[in-house]
Amino acid sequence: MFFSTSTIFGAVQALAQGLAVGTFETQEIRPPETAWTDSSKRVVFPKPFDRTPGLAVGFTSLNVDKSTTVRITAYADNISLTQAYVHIDTWGGTRVYSASSVWCGIALNDTNFQTGQFSTLDDHAWDHPQQNTSRAISFGRPFSAPPKHHETGKSLITADQVRQDPVSPTRTHFAGR
Repeated sequence: MFFSTSTIFGAVQALAQGLAVGTFETQEIRPPETAWTDSSKRVVFPKPFDRTPGLAVGFTSLNVDKSTTVRITAYADNISLTQAYVHIDTWGGTRVYSASSVWCGIALNDTNFQTGQFSTLDDHAWDHPQQNTSRAISFGRPFSAPPKHHETGKSLITADQVRQDPVSPTRTHFAGR
């Protein structure tokens, strides 16, 4: 199973606005023919933030063995003013050959950009799947006007090995004026 998206587009626009943006590709640390469960990379921001930033992380591509279940997540932790660790982790027997993600660091006091998350688990239990789920995204503070740019990236994906129907409980949202 191969998955690809255009999340990078929003990140490139954000870079033009002076935000910290980068990518993490598992091929940077292991060959694609080697299946793995967890990968991480230390990323250094081009310029230190005044306060610890929020980091939005989303997948840009996945190459997963279709004979296994798909359980994969992308996230950041150990975030400081100058760096963070970006992870792509799996569980439940998932065999991933390669994956890539984009990350965007946004100052928590930035007046133009914010990040937020939506999880379908906030709406219904994992064992009661829904065909469609929608929800308003709550950001940390109100925008003075509706955002002009809105990017969404998947940061957690699960799929049944028989049906191969992706279920995405978590989406990372990036919005700006």
